Amino acid sequence: MANLGLPQTTERKLQLSLLAMRLTIAYFLMQWVADKFLNPDHTARIFAFFYKVPIEVSVSPLIGGLQFIVVAAFLVGFLKPLSFGIVALMHTVTTVSTWKSIIFPFAEGSNQLFSTGVPVLAACWALFALREHDVLFSIDAWRASRKKNEA
Repeated sequence: MANLGLPQTTERKLQLSLLAMRLTIAYFLMQWVADKFLNPDHTARIFAFFYKVPIEVSVSPLIGGLQFIVVAAFLVGFLKPLSFGIVALMHTVTTVSTWKSIIFPFAEGSNQLFSTGVPVLAACWALFALREHDVLFSIDAWRASRKKNEA
């Protein structure tokens, strides 16, 4: 939604920035949703190793389905306090579970790619904190404007 070179207000820049964050975080998380369906063994290994919670491989698609619902709601800005909060909490758990690789990225057995989760985590919490300003392509914002117009 370019402004054709015309000056934009700070609020509009914020709205565009938050939309970009929401879209890219959803893209990032949808890869993990897909992994639960496409590679359920991988999900079971992740749960056992990182979360210390053994799960049956058959449970992986169920977890993926629930995660899909949350990430889809997040993507379209639906029930923002709930969906944005769950996304932030989900990613917090994931990030905390990889703390060794984050703190010691070059240690043997570590993977420095886990550190990419840290700025994503910050973006999740920033989006949660600024959710009232995230109004572009948002179901909650659309519903609020309809309610306001009906009044």
